[in-house]
Amino acid sequence: MKHNTYSTGLFFYKTISLGKSTLILFLILSCMLTLASCNGGFLHDALYTKKLTINISGKNGTLFWIDDRGNIHRQKCAQSLQTETTTSPAIDEPLTISIAVSKEFVTPVLFLCEKEEHPKGFIYPLSTEFTDTGGFTAYILYRLIKDTDDTSSDKNEVRHFSNHFNWKKFQELIEQAAEKEKNPWEYDQTRILESIADSSFTANMLR
Repeated sequence: MKHNTYSTGLFFYKTISLGKSTLILFLILSCMLTLASCNGGFLHDALYTKKLTINISGKNGTLFWIDDRGNIHRQKCAQSLQTETTTSPAIDEPLTISIAVSKEFVTPVLFLCEKEEHPKGFIYPLSTEFTDTGGFTAYILYRLIKDTDDTSSDKNEVRHFSNHFNWKKFQELIEQAAEKEKNPWEYDQTRILESIADSSFTANMLR
């Protein structure tokens, strides 16, 4: 009987010890999950986003871009004027803005000046310089993402798909068209978007 009691007591003791270890492990995991939840934004930003500093000069307007989560951002931009002197006129100082862009996906960045019909722009990381032709290319990518069904899975699918489209070649075609005095904004955007989406786009559509 003593042997059986000892065995039972030993088993009970091990169970208590295992229970304490399990409890400690559970508490540690809970703390880690809590910290991960609190700092989720920080960890996500560190892994998937990049701080992009851009200079905007010229006129007041609105900056548009899409972040790594597919969210559309709009920011009003107002140029500050240097103090006028008797020897020199007021000069527009470039406005420096930092935005968060995706490290993983191509990102359209657009700037629409007040009283202008079409935006200037670029696609990051292919460029960081605002141009007229870059504005059309960036706007096509912008619409491709923006016009997608408003669900995270659909937007992610489009973002991944967009990475495989040759935006550099598309931009070159737009620049060639502009050199021939063709206005890219007169192209059928719906046709272009649909052809990109179903992988049937060809250079002949821009000639």
